[in-house]
Amino acid sequence: MNQNTTKFLIIEDHEVVVFALKEILFKHFPNTHLQAVNSVDEGVRTLKGSSFDLIILDIDVNGGNSPKMISQLRQVQPQIKILIHSGMEEDKGSLRYLSAGADGFFSKKDPFPLLPMAIKTILNGKRYINHSTQALITDNYFNHPGTSEFGQQAVVFSSREQQVISLLLAGKWTKEIADVLDLKLSTVSTHKARIFEKLDISSIIELYKKIEVGWPELLEKA
Repeated sequence: MNQNTTKFLIIEDHEVVVFALKEILFKHFPNTHLQAVNSVDEGVRTLKGSSFDLIILDIDVNGGNSPKMISQLRQVQPQIKILIHSGMEEDKGSLRYLSAGADGFFSKKDPFPLLPMAIKTILNGKRYINHSTQALITDNYFNHPGTSEFGQQAVVFSSREQQVISLLLAGKWTKEIADVLDLKLSTVSTHKARIFEKLDISSIIELYKKIEVGWPELLEKA
């Protein structure tokens, strides 16, 4: 396959939406390999058989509707980019998926011409958040500063930070985590420090309490 080919996996159970997504992708990404499935389980099986650059994931597909499906997909391909494409209202639910490690959120109510820009942003290694979600974050920051609810939802962990969190909660020491993830000790220490800074905590006990409330799916891997 051509080295410049971009490989997309669509996890979506509405045929009309899949058709529209294919039209957009083939138009704006000429060297495209595209596959569509209609459930999270089928998506996991597909990832096991082939590598992809980006997943366009509907929240409400069979086996979905939970932030833990982000970790399900990343367990197969840890570096895969994931764009949430959902018809859900822009409430704090969208922030839960971003906090769980999604690389972007694009509402089905957003203008379709903006979708290629969202995809290119993510493929370039940046996070994409649509205008409505940005407004939600801004509104909460200025109108509800310091509240635990918003603080939990606004924090975003990278996939590596999620791995470190799960291992910390499993009782692993920093050196053990470095061995498991094949990282330098200093790198693990940096990840741990950033996690603690993001959550404004200073102990593993506090980490457990925060994760239990805001990201319970990470406890399942601990």
